[in-house]
Amino acid sequence: MIRKIISILLNIKGDFQNLFIFNEYNELTGKSRSGIVTLTVILGITFLALGYAIGGINYLKEKMDDPFTNWVNLEIKPSYRQKVPRIQQDLEIDSLKSKFLLNNIGEYNIEYCPFVNKNTGEEFNRKLRTIDLNDNLLTEILHADKGNVVSGYSYSGAGELDVDKCGVIVKESTLIALGYENIKGVKKIPIKIENYIIYPEIISVVKELPNLVDVVVSSHFYRLIFSPFDQTNFLNTSTTNRLELLVNTDSKDEVEQSIKTALKDYGVQSIDKDTLVTEIDFVQDIITVYFGDYYKPEKIDTIFKVLTENSTIPFSRFTRWECNVGSEFGIDDPYYLSFNFNKLDKVRDFKNYMDTKYQVEISMDQVEQKENFALVSKLTSFISFILFGFSILSIVFYVNSLLRTHLEKIKMNLGTLKAFGLNNNFLISSYLKIIFTFISISIIIAFVLCGIWDLIEEQIFNNSYFDVFNYKILLAIIIIILTALITSQRTISKTLLKTPGDLIYNR
Repeated sequence: MIRKIISILLNIKGDFQNLFIFNEYNELTGKSRSGIVTLTVILGITFLALGYAIGGINYLKEKMDDPFTNWVNLEIKPSYRQKVPRIQQDLEIDSLKSKFLLNNIGEYNIEYCPFVNKNTGEEFNRKLRTIDLNDNLLTEILHADKGNVVSGYSYSGAGELDVDKCGVIVKESTLIALGYENIKGVKKIPIKIENYIIYPEIISVVKELPNLVDVVVSSHFYRLIFSPFDQTNFLNTSTTNRLELLVNTDSKDEVEQSIKTALKDYGVQSIDKDTLVTEIDFVQDIITVYFGDYYKPEKIDTIFKVLTENSTIPFSRFTRWECNVGSEFGIDDPYYLSFNFNKLDKVRDFKNYMDTKYQVEISMDQVEQKENFALVSKLTSFISFILFGFSILSIVFYVNSLLRTHLEKIKMNLGTLKAFGLNNNFLISSYLKIIFTFISISIIIAFVLCGIWDLIEEQIFNNSYFDVFNYKILLAIIIIILTALITSQRTISKTLLKTPGDLIYNR
């Protein structure tokens, strides 16, 4: 069956050609198919080497295209703070951006902000970074193709980003450290702001964030959190007639009775109930207690303390806040500038330009790191080409050595066939079909084995840099086959150029 399929694929015509090709194929590959085994081993090693080289290059290319890597950060020091607006304005000129392969300039702050542990209620300071909603870095963080988003919103690549300007992007490891187990089910996260706890929406949970931070927020939300509340109206800190609470109970009557009993001296007028969904499987009740009088915030704090001391129900404070406060806030006094590059080839030139033009020194550690990264990527590509060239030479040398030895051994038979009228075109065509079959079978076996290894490695290792299912491997296979056939044709033609008499008598 296989023989018939090969005959059809190679267009082998006539019984004589069929018999000749398959007999010669058996002789060339050996009785134990040692020729195929050896060539399969050579090809397998070649595919393994190319697979790891291609996988490594793809990984480096991905990292090189990743804005997490393609930036240089500049801490804004007091000595050149006044120059920052001019630097930003000058570097927005298209000619300069093209000269240094600069993509965009961003500004950001980094602060520590207290987050509340889900299980213990303890406060833990986590590193928080701002980001402009129009910054391409945000697109890269949330892009679906990057594989960085664990849950929540991911950017498809079409249209504009659709994110809440008062939402947060949180690292998966940060949520785990704060006591969360069902990461994909977390909807809101508690943040402690002075004496208040707020619950902003989680936009996305991601694997990694830039600058090794735990949380990313918009510049607008950052200003709301860290600016005085009487300037932003983010929180109502004026006198109020209500106390808002969180409680984990389904019994409204029991809650109301407990509140009225504990706060009987404060003129409770009414109690309303709402819900807060912080996780898919975790819903809390928001209890709003209305009083007949208006109290200052300090008095509300005292009332809450009285409630917790006189009630067996574990209440906690809840604070409503406002995102759309009438103004769109940005960062007036950034701590850092970030320079995002399309490629890293001009990073050192950019460093020298900043030093000469503005007397602003960018850390050489950053520059050298970027240059080394770019150099490793180029070296990996170069070495992979050398490796592939060496592999082709090895395969061609082996196939031609095997073919030359075989033709030398059957010179007399070839001379006899030519003496009886068999032309060179028939012999060349037949041997090329034999070589093609020989190489193709070896390639298929080697590729299948490497494909199996690729699938196994993905299960064994978290990060696999092996990539055999790649168009470059297909291109390499085509080059190997064509090179082997061309060199084999020259070897066969060189032998068959001799006359039948020379072949028969080995002259």
